[in-house]
Amino acid sequence: MRIRIKLETINKSISINYHSLIQGFIYNVIGRDEFSTALHNVGSRFENRPFKLFTFSELFGKAKYSNQKLLFTNDAYFEVTAFNDTIIERIIAFLEENEYISLGKEMYKVNGYDIINDLYKVEEEMKFKTISPVICNLTENKKPIYLDPNTPRYKEVLLMNLAKKYYLCYHENLPEIDLRIDNVIEKKVYFRKVFYICNHFDITFYNLNEDLLKLIQRVGIGSKNSMGFGMLKYEKKNIFI
Repeated sequence: MRIRIKLETINKSISINYHSLIQGFIYNVIGRDEFSTALHNVGSRFENRPFKLFTFSELFGKAKYSNQKLLFTNDAYFEVTAFNDTIIERIIAFLEENEYISLGKEMYKVNGYDIINDLYKVEEEMKFKTISPVICNLTENKKPIYLDPNTPRYKEVLLMNLAKKYYLCYHENLPEIDLRIDNVIEKKVYFRKVFYICNHFDITFYNLNEDLLKLIQRVGIGSKNSMGFGMLKYEKKNIFI
């Protein structure tokens, strides 16, 4: 399930490093019961690695950059998607009861929300656009080695990560698929005292099945999805939905 949260942001500002603020909002909204505690502290695990199985987009709205902040000149929105509908249902319940949301120290009025359709007919070739940048790296001596999206190794590691998520969600091996990456734009994102090298791009998948389509739509691709990385938006006939 996917939700778009619309905010009244005109003449308001937010830190350019807002990913952690949106993540904090999500964790606060889903509560402090057994489900949310397990999600925050453990997540779903594969090979002793946690996968939170949700992600969120960047903020979309016109803004000017000044003193490490974004000053909005119109209203903005962001999207959240999750494999487990409970996460989105709890966000909806919060928005129904609250007129404002908190992102860090700022309060933003909610202009409403939309439930976004993310279930499409599977086609042999399906093109997506990143709406939050993708992290894809290896680890050597506890340090990240960021990969170039234009190399075969990037594609290999991206598929390995997807295979782990697929097995975690469906208890089956990843079916044979292929992908192509185009229009790469590198970006650096600061998240809680760490700079991450990531990339926006268009990605085309070949031979998806329904389960895999749902997975990439609701969990994202690459690593650190729950920190706001790797969210995709489906493109059909050159129109992004």
